[in-house]
Amino acid sequence: RHAALLSPPLPVPSPPLPLPSPLTTSSTDTGAPLSYRAAGIRMRALLPSTSRMTDIPKDDRALLRARVNTLFRDRPDHRRTAMLLHREAMYAREAWIGSEDRSAAIAAHVMTLEAQVAAFIAQTSSL
Repeated sequence: RHAALLSPPLPVPSPPLPLPSPLTTSSTDTGAPLSYRAAGIRMRALLPSTSRMTDIPKDDRALLRARVNTLFRDRPDHRRTAMLLHREAMYAREAWIGSEDRSAAIAAHVMTLEAQVAAFIAQTSSL
């Protein structure tokens, strides 16, 4: 009644990847393991640099230097702007809280007046 379901084919194992040769401290070293820090230094030396100024053309360096100088010059202005924005947000929160308090007080006063009007209507209708 039930057709036999075929199981999916088993994955063919891939051949193992070749292991990289261990880093050495010198060309004469025959495979002594490096410390973690020495390995990091060696790897940084082998990789293309992102921080050395020798990799950046002179025109780009001048542009970067001008940009950094502008950012340092504008830092106090950015700090003042951030302080003004924080202060404005604080004042807005305080105003919002104050308006909520006033709204609650006005709502309570309106309810009191409605109760007084209802009492006056009851008094005048009984006359």
